[in-house]
Amino acid sequence: MSNPDEKKIHTYQDWLTWDGTWELIDGKAYNMSPARTSLHQFIVGELHFALRTFFQNRSCFVFVAPFDVFLAKVKRMTRPTMLHSPI
Repeated sequence: MSNPDEKKIHTYQDWLTWDGTWELIDGKAYNMSPARTSLHQFIVGELHFALRTFFQNRSCFVFVAPFDVFLAKVKRMTRPTMLHSPI
């Protein structure tokens, strides 16, 4: 495992080898901050509850972090706080 050179352009294969929490956006490495604050987590919880309630009995799911998302069309590897996805 390694850490990326933040001045170079990287690929998804590079991202797989990095230590820590990094996002890859348009080939650029972004070092993510450590733990989120309690206020952030409270807001995420409220938002998750509201979205789950809204999407109940519909063909989709609401996911809460942490999980990785690879957006192939824009060559992005990111770790969102929340994601809505159709089934």
